[in-house]
Amino acid sequence: MTKFSPIVLFIILVAGIVFGGIITYLTNGNPAFAWLNIGYDFGLKEPLVLDMYILKLTFGIGIHVNVAAIFGIIISALGYKYIF
Repeated sequence: MTKFSPIVLFIILVAGIVFGGIITYLTNGNPAFAWLNIGYDFGLKEPLVLDMYILKLTFGIGIHVNVAAIFGIIISALGYKYIF
C-alpha cells in the first residue's frame, strides 16, 4: 500500500478535468451527446484592473463546469482510489 500523496491526487484530478474538456470538445454539436455540454460559467465577467501608472495589473478568473468535466473528475478520483 502506498502513502497518500496530495500532489499526485491533484495531478490526476486535473487530468480528469482535461479529459472531460476533451470529451466536451469532441461531442460539441452532436445532438445525442448534448447533455454532456450542459454547464455553468462563473468567475469575474470583467477583469479587475489595478493601474498604478508605471505598473498595470489585470486579475481575472473564469471557470466552466459541465457534465463531462464532472464525469472526468469522478473517473479520475475512482482511478486514484483504485491505484492507491
